[in-house]
Amino acid sequence: MNSAAYQTPEELAATLLPCFWIYAVLGKELTQKAVSPNPYDNWLKDYRNPDFDKSTKQMIDLTNRLAAKASPALRQKMLDAFTMASRMELNFWDSAYKLENWQ
Repeated sequence: MNSAAYQTPEELAATLLPCFWIYAVLGKELTQKAVSPNPYDNWLKDYRNPDFDKSTKQMIDLTNRLAAKASPALRQKMLDAFTMASRMELNFWDSAYKLENWQ
């Protein structure tokens, strides 16, 4: 990803936010539905950790603060970055669900 090299800090925060937010929500959802033993329990443990939830809230707050100070054009770039990153997360999970092979 070339986002860090070519995007503004505001766009970069918006690009990273879906990873935090989606994994925090997904970790809680899957934890409620998971049965033990579960081969993904260590993974789920990371994302249901209160520290990860705290980091997610901090990332949301940071992105909102940056957006509040940004111009309308920059806010649109942030929204575009957030939307694209969210779509990429959806594609990742969809391909896993479909057991797609990336080779």
